[in-house]
Amino acid sequence: MNVLFVCSGNISRSQMAMEYFKRLSNGKTASAGTRVTVPGETIGDRADAQVVLQAMHEDGIDMTANKRTVLTPEVLNDFDKIVVLAEPDRIPAWLSKSPKFEYWETRKVKGVPIEAVREVRDMIKARVRDLVKREAALPPEVSAK
Repeated sequence: MNVLFVCSGNISRSQMAMEYFKRLSNGKTASAGTRVTVPGETIGDRADAQVVLQAMHEDGIDMTANKRTVLTPEVLNDFDKIVVLAEPDRIPAWLSKSPKFEYWETRKVKGVPIEAVREVRDMIKARVRDLVKREAALPPEVSAK
């Protein structure tokens, strides 16, 4: 199963989900944002990402070299499932209409204390683990869709 994780700025939530998917699955994964202001920017260079980087580092994951990517309709073709963690008002209509679309309500972590980032991190990790288990339990003809 190949999964694209999407949030607004592609700085925290979708990046965390992508990293956990890499750790827990052998499927292809990537992350993107619906409102990326500086495509290709390295997350480690952003002051507002330092708390997220710290929380992930505590769990053995280094995201400092991860780059921000802009979501485009063409990107959807490469993935079996698109998991969106962005706020509903930041989701393009063409994305929410995709049969590959799955929405995870997730608190935004920009500007929140490390404790709140850890809660979101742990929730995302659990949701990714559940997704991997759920997809693995599907018959091959269903999980390939």
